[in-house]
Amino acid sequence: MSYINDRIFNTVLTADDSSAQEELGSFRFEGGKVYKYVYFADAVTAAAGAPVLMDGTYNYKVTTDIDAGAGIATVAGVALTTNTPLYYGWIQIYGAATVKVTDYITAGDMLIITADKFWGKGSAASDAAVTEHKFGAVALANSGTDADATITAFVRCM
Repeated sequence: MSYINDRIFNTVLTADDSSAQEELGSFRFEGGKVYKYVYFADAVTAAAGAPVLMDGTYNYKVTTDIDAGAGIATVAGVALTTNTPLYYGWIQIYGAATVKVTDYITAGDMLIITADKFWGKGSAASDAAVTEHKFGAVALANSGTDADATITAFVRCM
């Protein structure tokens, strides 16, 4: 026998909560996408579309600060809104997502974190890391500029 477990969440996906309003690490499935409720550690504000990293302590603590994270190989997902440091909110960990890039991107390029708050085109070494470890992001659209731009990418950071 199987059960369908519908859950009503206390927050919207763009939540920026000063205290936890959901169980930390909770998963949310909507429209073929997967989200995770997390704590934004460190003193760097997360921007919508920015990559977030595991902070190296708990699987529900993230940061957009490369120096404070557990390393660029620990991509946790994509920020959904401008999250205040030391606040709680949702990140997207799977599915088509809107991401911020600072590089000329071609659809099909692997994306890595190149600077705080941005995705960039991966190198051959990073491409191998993404495919071997089954996490990261792949561009679904081209970016016509190497300045701050927004494109769609497929994210897989479970």
